[in-house]
Amino acid sequence: MAHGIKFSLSARIAAVQRHLSQTLDSFWFFLVSVFSRKPTSSENKPPQHIGDIGAQDSQTKPHKRLIRTVEWVIGISASLLTITGFYLSYAPKISVDPSDSLTWYSPLATTFVLSNEGSLDIHNVTVSAPNLYMENGNPKTGFSVRGPWEFTNIPKDATADILSAGHKMGLPYPRNFGFTAINNFTGGHFTFIVRYRPDWLPWRKREIFPFEAIRTSDGKWIWEPVAQ
Repeated sequence: MAHGIKFSLSARIAAVQRHLSQTLDSFWFFLVSVFSRKPTSSENKPPQHIGDIGAQDSQTKPHKRLIRTVEWVIGISASLLTITGFYLSYAPKISVDPSDSLTWYSPLATTFVLSNEGSLDIHNVTVSAPNLYMENGNPKTGFSVRGPWEFTNIPKDATADILSAGHKMGLPYPRNFGFTAINNFTGGHFTFIVRYRPDWLPWRKREIFPFEAIRTSDGKWIWEPVAQ
């Protein structure tokens, strides 16, 4: 279990608000500088007749409305891009990957690792390994082992209060399945379900990582991620 520095949620929200406020202030200053027009001296203006002024006003109003519309569209687009950029920069990113195999001839001897690849900590992490299915396809001695969709007794070493940014934690699966001594499998699969709370959200998220056991030409077992 990896421990990082705890920051309060209110402090992170305040930092985000300051960041967005500074960005929007800079953007609106840019808009004002672009669309503002330098006033001309009244002494240099030629005399205008009432008819000319009315015609000029009728042409200026649609132009002003168009400018206001463009300003609103650009402002809203900039705000959305700022928020999207912030989310993409700080959105949680986790992965589950197979590590070393303790015994090359048994698919259940592989160790797996959960990695926090994001830039913020994640909290209240629990990892379960459902959808277990292992089989031996031999016509004479064939058998299969099938587990429930999700195990409810999650082992303690598959949980963490905090997984800091850039850190990893080893997972107790598949050794916790309880039959690692069996080694004459011909195939199988199971799934990881990772539940956690991102550093800046009050609720938890869930991500699913399915894997399939594949035997290579030299007889070794490897676990490949299954496309979802």
